[in-house]
Amino acid sequence: MVDILLICPRCDDEVTVYMDRAVLRVDVEPRPAAELLYCCPACGRPSVSTVRSDLLAQLLLVGVRPVALAEPRLDKADLPPAGSPFTREDMLSWHEQLDGVDTVTPWE
Repeated sequence: MVDILLICPRCDDEVTVYMDRAVLRVDVEPRPAAELLYCCPACGRPSVSTVRSDLLAQLLLVGVRPVALAEPRLDKADLPPAGSPFTREDMLSWHEQLDGVDTVTPWE
């Protein structure tokens, strides 16, 4: 089990963070820093600490699996559909159709 000694940015207490209870977030494009997301054992609040190149390299060498996130992009599937935009009358008729609805059951 890998653990790191950090100072919590929220309570300024020195804490031991176990990597099986934390998330190492890196960018998809290689960068010399990452974020360590964890729940502080001292104050119990969620915390984020920046992990610099030396510690990041050591964590990756010992087998910590990072979560790689990229900036969101608009793909062609995310673009609005072609056609005329909704009008005020379209919205009014939709609301009239919903008059008989009392409750909504979530999908499972």
